[in-house]
Amino acid sequence: DDSRDNGAIVSFSGQVPVLTKGPVSDGDYLIPVQEKNYCIAISSDDITFDQYKKAVGVAWESTRNLDCDYNLVLAAIGIK
Repeated sequence: DDSRDNGAIVSFSGQVPVLTKGPVSDGDYLIPVQEKNYCIAISSDDITFDQYKKAVGVAWESTRNLDCDYNLVLAAIGIK
């Protein structure tokens, strides 16, 4: 049947809070830490291509509480 859609949804784009460890600046890429439940932030100036491929999204805000090891930051998911 030629009227069927031949595409498939492969990802979802949106915004979600992401658990991070360490400081985060608006625009940083968020990289998941293997076998952990958090991400680290890497600036666009410092990111390697391998890290870029692993990025889950981009931070939309900076870390607010620098006294804590872990923070939740709003991130754009599915956008690189």
